[in-house]
Amino acid sequence: MPSLTFLLILLVVRFVFAMISYGAGVAGGFFMPILAVGALIGAIVGNVLYSAHLLDFSFVNNLIIFSMAAYFAGISKAPFTAIMLITELVGSMRNFMPLAFVVLVAYLVVDLTNGAPIYESLAERLATFKQLPIFKGRNEQIQIPVYAQSLVEDQQVRRIEWPKDSILATIRRGSHEIVPSGDTLIIAGDLLIFTVFSDNSGKIRTKLIALTQLLTENG
Repeated sequence: MPSLTFLLILLVVRFVFAMISYGAGVAGGFFMPILAVGALIGAIVGNVLYSAHLLDFSFVNNLIIFSMAAYFAGISKAPFTAIMLITELVGSMRNFMPLAFVVLVAYLVVDLTNGAPIYESLAERLATFKQLPIFKGRNEQIQIPVYAQSLVEDQQVRRIEWPKDSILATIRRGSHEIVPSGDTLIIAGDLLIFTVFSDNSGKIRTKLIALTQLLTENG
């Protein structure tokens, strides 16, 4: 068995380089780093228990497997994926029940401490960095037609003050669908498709209609 010092160095190096990689925006995947860190944690715990004569050496491999599954379940908050992935990697159903128990405990601990899945956390940080709105809860789509002589006709997307908690996701122009950018010009006849936060959808729809209907109707 590798020494405890060597395992600790590997854990620190693996963890630090993973943070640098994700922080730089050049992440090379999730599965391998998560499984590697989980395996190292299990090996360290097994090393300590074996050195203290609290665990037989034959069970160290089991600790490594359980640690990989628990760490993956905690980071991703996907317990069933963790169970099936590790079971497939091991190639045996022998430890399925204890593996499932460990994964369940890890998931409950993360859930009770209000931990978020790594995918959602990274998405929120990316949205914050790019100053994009973040929707939490149920979202829905709203389709709004653009009329001639409305406030948004012949205007660039960036120059329009859209309602808060709404994102212009698509512009349907005839048989074509356009993914809008700030420079996209809105013309009469366009169908604007928005993603909005459901709790405010009624108010948002009213504001969008005021922007896209005839000025004479707008009062």
